[in-house]
Amino acid sequence: MLEIHVLGFLRLRIDGQDVRFSGRILRRLLLRLLLADGRAVSGDELAEAGWGHVVSKEAVRVQLHRVRSTLEPSGVRVAATPNGWSLHLGGVVQDRHRFDALADDAMTTGDPSRALECASEALALWAGRAFEDVCEEEWASGEATRLQLRRELVRHRRAETLVRVGALDAAIAELSVDLADRPYDERTAAWLAAALAANGQPTEALSRLERLRKDLRDDLGCVPSDAVQRVELAILENYPDPTAALTMCGPFEPAGADLSFHSLTSHDRYAIGPPPELVGREGEWSRLAEGARLGFHVAAISGEEGVGKSTLALALAEHWQAVHRSLLFVGRCREGSGVPYEPFVNAFAAAVGEGNNGWTRAAAQHPIVAALVGSGAPD
Repeated sequence: MLEIHVLGFLRLRIDGQDVRFSGRILRRLLLRLLLADGRAVSGDELAEAGWGHVVSKEAVRVQLHRVRSTLEPSGVRVAATPNGWSLHLGGVVQDRHRFDALADDAMTTGDPSRALECASEALALWAGRAFEDVCEEEWASGEATRLQLRRELVRHRRAETLVRVGALDAAIAELSVDLADRPYDERTAAWLAAALAANGQPTEALSRLERLRKDLRDDLGCVPSDAVQRVELAILENYPDPTAALTMCGPFEPAGADLSFHSLTSHDRYAIGPPPELVGREGEWSRLAEGARLGFHVAAISGEEGVGKSTLALALAEHWQAVHRSLLFVGRCREGSGVPYEPFVNAFAAAVGEGNNGWTRAAAQHPIVAALVGSGAPD
């Protein structure tokens, strides 16, 4: 049986034994075909992936013959099609698929022991970055990023479960490592502080939150979120049960959430779908809505002029506003206008002009805000 490992550098195993598959071009060609998931890849695309420039069809064929000679004895087919070449894997085992299955189980099970078992097994599959050989390439970065994000979510799930079952020392150790890697990650900082408080270390918990506050203020110019502040307040008020702070954190991810960017289902969507004017945009709507629900703060919508990027963004923002009763600010940037921070100027000016008390007070108290919003600010 052939196994293909991509959670790290590419590695092939047949019947439990490592298979020599060396050569940069050969490895990149296999990965390009693998990421096409059975779809045909043109000769030009394979040339760009393997060599970085156009080469003869014969050169491509020679390298693909080498791929065939290694893989076809295990039932893998490299097929020529009118549009290029495609890879058909049959019963091949891929570690990324095994990881996805274990991640799904870890995120959806209500049994803490099962969650820990699945999360631990899923994380043990990793030996580096996903698609380490090619993860910076445009044709590989999407899947590599998807897998990396899921890995972080599984790590969060494991740490959360450790806290909830009372394995606080292990949870603190893992959360400390995660926070060192991502010092601005507020959710990780909140869980770490709550775990420390529950473990009888409230002073250290508050120290960690103060460090987070300082880093956010000095490096990013912002303050901790409400969730972090609620955890801090729970610790400061010295609840009789120190684990009370944990209730302030909320889960890293909602139970049952579908976290696969390529297999988003309808069971966990907003009750209201995309508005009628978004014809043919159901997929984009679903992915953006899912990202917003899971707490992602930034999304990039790209495309040619006039394809409906602004319409899609505004529809989603207005829907989010209606569902969560949120305040919505909208600003536009005109190409070549030369106005610094034009989207923010427009958004603030509109907010003040609509009589929003918070922004009106801000404009009155801070000259820089009044300067930004111009005539919309009070005298």
